[in-house]
Amino acid sequence: MSLEQLARFAEAPDREDYAASALRLADDCEYQSGDETLRGPTAILERIGVKR
Repeated sequence: MSLEQLARFAEAPDREDYAASALRLADDCEYQSGDETLRGPTAILERIGVKR
């Protein structure tokens, strides 16, 4: 990932551009929140209320 791509990825949540963030997440990514572990971009986006 170039520095420009990395910057866009890092800024996406501030813009609430979750779809752009998801495009850059690996299919096997994990997000841990408390006792819950979400796996994959779809599960993460659904958890925060964004439909793909």
